[in-house]
Amino acid sequence: MQFSPKTPMTDLQKRLIDKTAEMAAFDGWTDTALRQAAEALEIDEAVAFDIFPHRPIDLVLAHSSLGDERLVEATSGQEWFESQKVRDKIKSLIMTRFDQHQHEREAIRRGLAVLAMPVHAPAATAALYRTVDAMWKVAGDTATDYNRHTKRLLLSGVYSSSLLVWLNDQSEDLATTEAFVRRRIENVLSIFGGMGKVRAGLKQGLRGGFRPSRLREHFFRSPFSPCQNREPKVQPAPES
Repeated sequence: MQFSPKTPMTDLQKRLIDKTAEMAAFDGWTDTALRQAAEALEIDEAVAFDIFPHRPIDLVLAHSSLGDERLVEATSGQEWFESQKVRDKIKSLIMTRFDQHQHEREAIRRGLAVLAMPVHAPAATAALYRTVDAMWKVAGDTATDYNRHTKRLLLSGVYSSSLLVWLNDQSEDLATTEAFVRRRIENVLSIFGGMGKVRAGLKQGLRGGFRPSRLREHFFRSPFSPCQNREPKVQPAPES
């Protein structure tokens, strides 16, 4: 059975994942990496392989899930975090996630290669959604309508693109990544704000008697239909 993030991870799982991530930087998320991790932790190899039977996807998903858990622990309820505006909270969450995995960048790069395989597309999508969903919840989002899904979709784009920048960032204190994250968040906020203006305009139009169905007459009128209320032009008779 594939690893399920819905089940709380045991201490043994966490230790195995952390140690395997160290090995994955050189050997990828492979049986070899897991075997070396088990040996380093003095855990029976058969036990380790039984915990993560579907390798490498089980290992990658467990690593992502553990990252989500630690991100929530590092920010939820923290005074420095709670005092920030929502946009700053989102930036802090993304940068905190990167800081926590700074020593595992090569392992994450190899993990992305696993998730990029077509057979793992559903699992990759679900893992990304769980990450951005955890971020929004910690940031205080309580939306239950379509805004909930819109926010997570937009943040998925921000996080995914920022992740690629972070993987190759050699700047001091990840300054390049932080600047990129800030710009992407500003872009998303401008898009979201524009959507709000459109919704407000539609509501105002509906209150003023406008009905979307009236657009049909204008945009879907047949170009061959006769024009109404228009007198035929009479050509003047030629002068003799």
